[in-house]
Amino acid sequence: ADGKNSYLRQLLSINTINKDSKHIAVSGFLKQSKNHNSTAIQAFTNLGPIGILPYENKNIVNFVLSIDKMKFKKIFSEKNPEKFLCNELNNFFSHINLYFSPIKKINNIENKLSYWSLNLNFIINPTSLRTILIGDAAHSIHPLAGQGLNLSLRDCVSLLDAIRNCLKFGNDLGDETVTEYYKKERIPKTIAMTAFTDFMFLGFTSTSNKTQSLLTKGMENLNKTNFKNIFRDFASV
Repeated sequence: ADGKNSYLRQLLSINTINKDSKHIAVSGFLKQSKNHNSTAIQAFTNLGPIGILPYENKNIVNFVLSIDKMKFKKIFSEKNPEKFLCNELNNFFSHINLYFSPIKKINNIENKLSYWSLNLNFIINPTSLRTILIGDAAHSIHPLAGQGLNLSLRDCVSLLDAIRNCLKFGNDLGDETVTEYYKKERIPKTIAMTAFTDFMFLGFTSTSNKTQSLLTKGMENLNKTNFKNIFRDFASV
């Protein structure tokens, strides 16, 4: 579990497909006008997909925005990028009277925007001789669905199950049955989640207004039905 740019993965020559999304992730904290009630929001704005996550304070949220590199330059050319971002969000959420404002400090620590390139990795086989990759070393997907941590936790569960089965029969921990079990459990589910997030990302960052409109309306209609739970169940596999 040594991260997205895993040095161990390089040493083992594990095949990796690298993908430049041409997007930058921007993250920070904002104050919102309403109590977040411990509820996360996923929105698809003109700037790009943004996840708004509840923080310990009822009116403070953490956000992760995926933004095109050219738009990113526009934001950071502003004197106050946080204010610029809040203005965009306020326009987007005005129909539900939800408004955001910058904050200077979080727990007495200066609040600064952080950002990084969204270069994603698809690992065809996260195992090698006596080695199993988990977490970002085994998969790095677009953060818009907020499933990176969930995938990593599921990696841990599958690995523990594999080790438990191995010990039950008194086998060596490096036995091939451990890596084979892990591959069988994790590869199909990781591929499915990667395909799902790529579909969402490509659809909602499409330059076609028609495509964006169709997807947005489809998601709004889906949210009104019980069928929306398919995304919850899919994320928990």
